[in-house]
Amino acid sequence: MLTSPHEALHQIFREDHGLASRLFERLSKSSPPPFEDVTVLNTDLTSIKLVERRADTVLMLRGKVRGKDHILVCEAQLNIDKAKLRSWPHYVAYLHDKYGCDVDLLVVCQKQKTADWARNVIKIGRLKKRPTLRLNAWVLGPDNAPKITDADEALRDIYFATLCAITHAYTPAAEVILKALALAFNPLEAETRDVLYYFVASGLVESPARFVWRELMKDTETYSYAKDLADMYSPLAYEAGEADGKAEGTRKAKIEYILDILRVRGVPLSAHDAAKIKACTDEATLDLWHTRSVSATTIKDVFRD
Repeated sequence: MLTSPHEALHQIFREDHGLASRLFERLSKSSPPPFEDVTVLNTDLTSIKLVERRADTVLMLRGKVRGKDHILVCEAQLNIDKAKLRSWPHYVAYLHDKYGCDVDLLVVCQKQKTADWARNVIKIGRLKKRPTLRLNAWVLGPDNAPKITDADEALRDIYFATLCAITHAYTPAAEVILKALALAFNPLEAETRDVLYYFVASGLVESPARFVWRELMKDTETYSYAKDLADMYSPLAYEAGEADGKAEGTRKAKIEYILDILRVRGVPLSAHDAAKIKACTDEATLDLWHTRSVSATTIKDVFRD
């Protein structure tokens, strides 16, 4: 099941299509070929229907020069998951075979232990000294995510600063980083500010830093929805479900996620649509609707088959 921090750590790459390229450039210390546009590709990488493979976010950077396309697979990894040692090589090999271009894997982790694990070279083959396949992921974790504590610096690349702040959710520097980020949000256009507040609230929902962010939002100059987000979004909705410890509490929290996101994004919602969401009891469906609601412009985008 996808959790809210998981969504925030990879959905942000869909909001700012150039962010993944800038992150790759920072991590690899190399300049990728110039690109004309970025396309979000289908994340279903299943080649054999009996074995489902679905990446988090997959971006195609279409090169200005023919044959210089570049695919970035963006994965959010909250905890160590040994199944990824099989699925990550599949993602890269499948996309390279399908599109015939360079493919790189970006992994974002909030916990240092997970980041250290994700940096291990994946070796496939009988002889580990000379494996048939080696996979090295580019990993952003608390140790190499910049601690951006100056509002002006954060404003120069606000999406990258937001990603770094979420990545530092469990570090001692989280409070000062969030204070700078909150100040950097003030001069932003209302729509951008509102979306980024949502990403931060979602990304911090399981960490103690969520309380710092909630307090900061009470005193920060914000768009009309922003103060509502302090109470309506993840910190309280998630806690309500977790504190109850029951499936019904979790279900209601997920429903609140979806309805709140749609309201903030200005998606028209009829009484029938709201009732349909509230009546849903299938966790997988609610998770799917939540994922779609982040980028939806109409309710049909959420309910589509």
